[in-house]
Amino acid sequence: LAKQINLPSGSLKDLAHEHQIPSLIVRDHNHSDSQYFLEEKQPDVIAFTGGGLIRENILSIPHIGILNCHTGILPQFRGMDVIEWTSAEGKIERVGFGVTLHLMDKGMDSGPILLKKKISFSPNDTFQSIRTRLEVEMVEMMVAGIKGLRDNKLKALPQDSNKGKQYFVMHPRMAAFAAKNLKAYLHEEIQGN
Repeated sequence: LAKQINLPSGSLKDLAHEHQIPSLIVRDHNHSDSQYFLEEKQPDVIAFTGGGLIRENILSIPHIGILNCHTGILPQFRGMDVIEWTSAEGKIERVGFGVTLHLMDKGMDSGPILLKKKISFSPNDTFQSIRTRLEVEMVEMMVAGIKGLRDNKLKALPQDSNKGKQYFVMHPRMAAFAAKNLKAYLHEEIQGN
């Protein structure tokens, strides 16, 4: 995506310096240095592009909230390895693969939803090819979400926690089973069309 849109190469630190955007590098998002830096800047929204949970000391700082783009369809699939879990549970057709933009809260992928987008499949898809396409979708959705919030065109809808599950890192044997399910599903889809 960076090449497609001619984003200059270099680190985020270099990009921030070049455009005179204040930046801070920390080992822990929740560290007091992050808190003081953000409290001083008083952002309307924060775009979170990392992993992990954000604590209340940071969650409460932005006026609107902290945006997270999740590589799964919420509320059904929260947490880790949800692409694989969607396949392992046989829910590719019913739920699908996609991304969800939501505001972060104290839970994992449990905050109010702003946007969702499902992707289509190709016959040779693997979890890696799906993940690569979703990474591009995540960037585009994050930008769309920021613009939508800026223009008052988005409304955050609370999640129904009873409609989904919290998933954790998948065991390699379970991942092999999920990959087999994906291959069988794609083969069936091709034969059916």
